[in-house]
Amino acid sequence: MIKQHLAWVAAAAIAWNPAYANDTTAPAAAVAKSETPAIAKSETAAVEPSSRISWQTFQATPLSQANPGNHQARIVFLRPGPVQPTATPADVFVNGRFHSAVLPGAYAEVVVCAGSHQIELQSRATAGIDPAKPPSLTVQVKPQQTAYVAVNDPRVNPPLRTLAANALPPEIGQLQRQNHAVSRVPAAKDCKPQETRYNLASELLFQFGKSDVQDLLSTGETEIIRLARKIRQEHASIEAVQVIGHTDPMGAKDLNLRLSQNRAETVRNILVAAGLPAERVTAKGMGDSQLVVFDCASKRLSRAEMLGCNQPNRRVEVLVRGIQD
Repeated sequence: MIKQHLAWVAAAAIAWNPAYANDTTAPAAAVAKSETPAIAKSETAAVEPSSRISWQTFQATPLSQANPGNHQARIVFLRPGPVQPTATPADVFVNGRFHSAVLPGAYAEVVVCAGSHQIELQSRATAGIDPAKPPSLTVQVKPQQTAYVAVNDPRVNPPLRTLAANALPPEIGQLQRQNHAVSRVPAAKDCKPQETRYNLASELLFQFGKSDVQDLLSTGETEIIRLARKIRQEHASIEAVQVIGHTDPMGAKDLNLRLSQNRAETVRNILVAAGLPAERVTAKGMGDSQLVVFDCASKRLSRAEMLGCNQPNRRVEVLVRGIQD
């Protein structure tokens, strides 16, 4: 009896597991309605009714309106149309992991960390489909926001497309939750902001000993604007940006502190003008208090050699805290 029971459980698990769903006959048996998988008569007598596994393909649950947690986001996959339990499912993968097999008239959703996510659509129907090039798109979603993706049979053009929240199909309220597949997408637990440090050499930005906008070198403003673009491209959200100016130890400390502060403020203003959020970008001068090269003064160097030795100390750092793509 135990062997027969284990054999039945194994068979039921295989029939239910999307990893074994290449057989297009499997979904038809599993998705018709709430039901118990077929069991041979010789096994039925050996299995108690309370031991049988059953599930529902669809669940009449409306789309959640709750915001995801901090640094999290939601992606909703929609397949509008009348319910068709025996249609070819659209197998949705998120970052290479199976998430759901969406049928017409249904939706599936997943909570992820904010940022960019690769969506792929695979089909159990092979006609006209190149398995090496499944339909895909990249979805970028910000913290506590929801992205909507319409999915279809991969043989239908377009099989994947993003939808604006204010342009959802009218039948969105009638879609049922796709409920019969187990997602392999990891839970979005550790969605923590990260700190990224960018360095700009002062020699590429300012004339020696200068700090104002008019003192920028011909390449200086271009370098700062390029950095602003890079920061926006690499972050789904930005919590804080700190611009930190540094000088070498040559000269009076109070003058170095003022020079580093002025340079940091100039860089900050250009970053904001290039699109970074003004309320989250601050500037601070550190003077010569955080050197990266310490032994220049101990060497017997000419002034030109001393300037070259201290070159790494003359810099502007941009420290970004946020969610990276």
